[in-house]
Amino acid sequence: MTFDPGDLERSGRDGREGVVFRDKRRIDPVTGAVRQPQETAAPTSEPAPADESVDEPAAAPGASGSEAALAERTADLQRLQAEYVNYKRRVDRDRQVVKESAVASVLTGLLPVLDDIGRAREHGELTGGFKAVADSLERT
Repeated sequence: MTFDPGDLERSGRDGREGVVFRDKRRIDPVTGAVRQPQETAAPTSEPAPADESVDEPAAAPGASGSEAALAERTADLQRLQAEYVNYKRRVDRDRQVVKESAVASVLTGLLPVLDDIGRAREHGELTGGFKAVADSLERT
């Protein structure tokens, strides 16, 4: 589909677009600076009282908003601290369990060897260097 200026004339349009874009962002995306709000309404005969009444209600919601944000952050911090304390307790408990499990695993592996050494000692087959190794294993 191509644009034909004659179509606008035939449809009765004068060529102006119907969409108007107003950038209401508080921070300029290019410079990053805070923008001052532009007044679009006509100035009134008493601008000072109107400005004061507008500023005070705007400050109250902002203050309550910051207080709400502070309360939310405080609650998040307390929750994170509680999670950390629970994590430390769990790690300390698990560390002890892992230690006991490792000792049990090593002893389970050594018991058959110690049994074989005991049988060899009973039959008088422990001699030389093997006797020294067997003695050191039995001492530990």
